[in-house]
Amino acid sequence: MDSNTMSASVITPSGLRDYCSLKQLDNCQLAVVFVPKQSGNHLVNIKQCKHHIMGSPFSMYVCDHEIGDSSKVRITGNGIKSAKTCMWNKFLIDTKNAGYGSLVISFDGPSKVLMVQKDNNDCTVSITYRTAKPGLYVINVKFAENQVPGTPYTINPK
Repeated sequence: MDSNTMSASVITPSGLRDYCSLKQLDNCQLAVVFVPKQSGNHLVNIKQCKHHIMGSPFSMYVCDHEIGDSSKVRITGNGIKSAKTCMWNKFLIDTKNAGYGSLVISFDGPSKVLMVQKDNNDCTVSITYRTAKPGLYVINVKFAENQVPGTPYTINPK
């Protein structure tokens, strides 16, 4: 299948069109990627050259526990409490009980922050970061488009 001629869309249980994308997999298959925001039956439309492929639209049921809930995200580690300038600092984000959702981490402060995210393949993500200058930095964490309770964190690397 030629992914350049294909498109996908998702219709939510309330009848709204939701954002989705197509992702080319290693085995010459395509995946439809979207983050459900409500439970119920979703219709997934996949088209090639503006025509439905065989079987499209596909019906997919999303359960309540699969909806992303930022209040169930847990963040641990010394890197959210304190940090050292020009050294690697670390914290862990656990989304095991939070359903499906995108994770967005950002840093604001007096210098650019070098950040490395490592997906641990167990619904946790290790965040390692390094600041170039001392000063106050703010770490923002969002899950499923909502701020994780307890964030933002303020750190003051020396």
